Amino acid sequence: MGRPAQKKRLTTFSILCLALSALLGLFLLSRRLEAQPKKGVPVATTPAAEKLPVDAKADAVAKSKGDAGADAAAEPDKKAGGDDDKKGDDKKGGGDDDKLPAEDALNNASGLSPAGVPIHDKGKFKSPFANPDFGKPVEVKVGMLITDISQYDIKEGTFEATFYLSLTSKTPMPKKLNLVFPTGKVEALDPLADRPTFKLYRVNGTFKSPPDLRKYPFDSQELTIEVEENSKGVDQLKLYADEEHTRFDANFQIAGWDLKYLEARSLSRDLPARFENDDLYYGRFICRIGIARFGTSAIFSVFVPAFVIVIIGLLAMWVTPDEMEVRSNGGAPMLAGAVLFHFSLIQSIPATAYLTRADKLMIGVYMSLLMNMISTWCFFLVDEDKHDKVFKIARVLVPTLTTILMVVVCVV
Repeated sequence: MGRPAQKKRLTTFSILCLALSALLGLFLLSRRLEAQPKKGVPVATTPAAEKLPVDAKADAVAKSKGDAGADAAAEPDKKAGGDDDKKGDDKKGGGDDDKLPAEDALNNASGLSPAGVPIHDKGKFKSPFANPDFGKPVEVKVGMLITDISQYDIKEGTFEATFYLSLTSKTPMPKKLNLVFPTGKVEALDPLADRPTFKLYRVNGTFKSPPDLRKYPFDSQELTIEVEENSKGVDQLKLYADEEHTRFDANFQIAGWDLKYLEARSLSRDLPARFENDDLYYGRFICRIGIARFGTSAIFSVFVPAFVIVIIGLLAMWVTPDEMEVRSNGGAPMLAGAVLFHFSLIQSIPATAYLTRADKLMIGVYMSLLMNMISTWCFFLVDEDKHDKVFKIARVLVPTLTTILMVVVCVV
């Protein structure tokens, strides 16, 4: 009766451990499925952060269409001298064109498209927000001195940054600039200098950069800070990266990360067409900060615990069939421990639609423990006189396959 009772206890214990592992595994799988892109949902062609200036300008266009139509209808009266003097006085009272908001450029549009959108008949751009009479666009160099980056949350992809932003030009800039930060929310924008050819701001805000976790825990991330002037197109203002004056402050560090590079560049951003003849580009300055996780931290926080679990599981291969209870304790409990360890890993990173390197490592751990458990179950499936043969085969085959498997998951 001792042998059947022992088998019954081992079977019950293994079933309980497997049930716990299965429940936790299903939970991990559900987290992954939630991150998968849903079918039928249209994918945005532009980042979400860029939608704010687009929508704001579109609202401005919709709001100003009525004014543009009224101006077109009043054109004959202007020739007769009806309301022309009054409108001229209003315009003078508002100052020159540089002091007017972007949507007031609609008043200078000389034509009307078939769709009812004001257009410019002269100049490179037909957009109603263009200014063909401005002349040669001002070339502005943009520099950035980064003094602090903190509170980097890789799960949310957000970080807090404090920096100085400089704008310099050889010719006077437009008198009223509208600087926006598409990838962040600025909490403080303090002007320290405001001259026609030189402007300096101290900026503090929270910015967002989606992480790339394919190589986690040996991942490298890129933090991005973008600056855009969205009221003056490239026909009036062109932004250029001042690489010489884009740098880190002395003794600059990001806690827990190693600095790799600092890159500054500029581009002309083309918005998706919001209306007919929406062909005006806007300048944008982009600062990219490359950071990498410390390798020592990654090894001791992820790889060492995973290999310890595998090694403890393999120790059961040298336990003789006479100590079946001890051998069983090296399988199912370690599988439950591996699932709990995997769960703790994914709690520190966001759900992804792909497997990270840590996920691949844990798949190798699961496969190793599964081979271990299968070799133990074989003792219950064969006759007792064949236990020694199963023991010898499993002691050679399982460690060999585990070694090959772990090497593959670490390299791939």
